[in-house]
Amino acid sequence: MPKDINFTVENDRFNFRVAAYITHKDEMVVQKSSSVDFHNLSGGRVKMGENTYQAIHRELKEELNLDITSPKLVMIAENNFMWEDKNVNELLFIYHVELTEEQYNNVPSGMKIPDTEDETIFWVKKEKINNLTCLPVLIYDLPKLDTTQIVHYIK
Repeated sequence: MPKDINFTVENDRFNFRVAAYITHKDEMVVQKSSSVDFHNLSGGRVKMGENTYQAIHRELKEELNLDITSPKLVMIAENNFMWEDKNVNELLFIYHVELTEEQYNNVPSGMKIPDTEDETIFWVKKEKINNLTCLPVLIYDLPKLDTTQIVHYIK
């Protein structure tokens, strides 16, 4: 099995991830782990030999059992932050996925992500996203995003 693209050198860590801005009408998906006090986007690490398009397909199939056909790259984010006493440099590709009615019904709010004990999916009205604590903070900007453009976000 190919390895995730992330590595640590002394006190520095590099992380290569994909995430999905999943929407249906006026709602969007966030997920939360019981071990942290913030919400984030569904997704995960890119694996060696895999491109980001393949990675988002794989991650959404693994986490939400979604077979998606046309995810659209909407943001490339370069995030730098501290996590577990490490300086993290993260390269994140965010894809927009608009679910059909059938897909939406198969991903209910409160659904546990398979193969995890503590990850839960939540549907949130886009205009209410600011009421949640989210990381990365770019999540707050997604409902206002022009999904016909690709944004380069540096934080």
